[in-house]
Amino acid sequence: MPPSDNAAAERHVFELEARFRAEQRRMRRRAIVLRLALNVLGVLIVLGLWEAAPRIVPDLNDVLMPPPSIVFETMLPMLTSGEIAKNIWMSLRRAGGGFLLAALGGILVGFFTARAELFNALTEPILHGCRSLPAIALVPLSVLWFGIGEGAKIALVCWGAFFPIWVSTHIGVRDVHRFSCARHLAWAPTGCKPCGWSYCPPRCR
Repeated sequence: MPPSDNAAAERHVFELEARFRAEQRRMRRRAIVLRLALNVLGVLIVLGLWEAAPRIVPDLNDVLMPPPSIVFETMLPMLTSGEIAKNIWMSLRRAGGGFLLAALGGILVGFFTARAELFNALTEPILHGCRSLPAIALVPLSVLWFGIGEGAKIALVCWGAFFPIWVSTHIGVRDVHRFSCARHLAWAPTGCKPCGWSYCPPRCR
């Protein structure tokens, strides 16, 4: 085949690929727009049903289930007065304080349960037993122990966040091979051909 024909065939293939990629991008954009439109439509349908429910159902208490129009009218003065911003800041402070305590405790305990077999054997039944308790069940005890102030709320947040952090840390530290970790961090000279350590672990022999 002459070189001119080869060049024409390559240009044709390149144009086909370019058109195909452009069509794929258009289809992805259309799918994203359609999905967003359906999401917005679903929210609008729920809001419409919520707005119409107190007016259609005669026995429905609009105080317990106020329509969105009343919620919006009540929200505007609270926004302008700064009351909502103050309450959001207080909630974020409680959540942040509880999560910080949970992160510190969960990472520390997870590290020791993953690396210290004795500590893990001693604490595993206690931790798993406490993990099965929902935070909502501890509300009366938290009020008795910490009062009705910020301490009880931070304690409940800490309780709810501690166990997922502990489990994640425990699994992560447990599954990291200590010899491979030390080798990658260049903590020992090379000597073992499979693992690069001067002391060859049993699994590499």
